[in-house]
Amino acid sequence: MGRHERRAVRALVRLGRTTVQGTVSLDDVERAGYICAWRDCQATCEGGNLPKAWRCLLLFWAPRPVMDMTKIPQETWDRDGVLCPEHARALDGLLKDLARWTDDRPAGSA
Repeated sequence: MGRHERRAVRALVRLGRTTVQGTVSLDDVERAGYICAWRDCQATCEGGNLPKAWRCLLLFWAPRPVMDMTKIPQETWDRDGVLCPEHARALDGLLKDLARWTDDRPAGSA
């Protein structure tokens, strides 16, 4: 779980909510370091650095695809989290194969 998600959890706790979506307590977040964002997955990893097999996940809205990640306004973020290796592969398996697009379009335009 990224620093932004931990910050959001702390904000919810300050507002009197002790769980995120009723399933993950603040204590779980603090202990886990990172927890997979996939529903019902309890995979965690500790430490400041995310293992290579784990993947960061950022969902956001923009009027057009964004080529420079630093220009994404934080208020447009719908979700900021991480996926364990199993669920990163599962999500990738659900997405279209964009290999045929890579020669014709710049990265991030699909």
